[in-house]
Amino acid sequence: ISSRQNQLLKVQQQLSSELKISTPADDPAAAVKVLNLNATIDKTKQYQSNISTARGRLTSEDAALGAASDLLLRTRELAIKAQNSNLTNNDRLTIKGEVDLMIQEMAGVANTQNANGEYIFSGDLSTVAPYAIQPVTGQYVYQGGPQQRALQIGPTRQVADSDLGLNVFENIVSSSPAADENGNRSVFN
Repeated sequence: ISSRQNQLLKVQQQLSSELKISTPADDPAAAVKVLNLNATIDKTKQYQSNISTARGRLTSEDAALGAASDLLLRTRELAIKAQNSNLTNNDRLTIKGEVDLMIQEMAGVANTQNANGEYIFSGDLSTVAPYAIQPVTGQYVYQGGPQQRALQIGPTRQVADSDLGLNVFENIVSSSPAADENGNRSVFN
């Protein structure tokens, strides 16, 4: 009778708590499975959170790259306009002034921050503005990190959540005489 009452009490506890296993001692093998499943659920939730974070960061980067593209197109238009032989020196100085402003705007785009205040083009040094003007030369210098940031989105998969400013705004292959010794050029200089 005592054994049956203990079994009845156990069943009543299971019904009231809606849990088959109240303590690991009830079924040690099932308890281990439950712990493993809970760990898997927690990892999956973290992966989903990382995917959402990466999407948000990449959306911010996409908007910044759209703005950079618009600035480059306008700068190209001005460069073509400046080649007109009918322009005076004052006209060309006005164009130069507008181009200088666009370079400053491009630096602002390169120093875009996400909603968390992290610089999206700074790589693994996301708290450091990727570009600053060097007072001596007046040229913009990359100060961000050397490594691209990545988020774990699966057990064996990572995804980059942004691009390095070096790869976006500098290291642009160019045949221009203004290119560096590696044949690269910067949109700033």
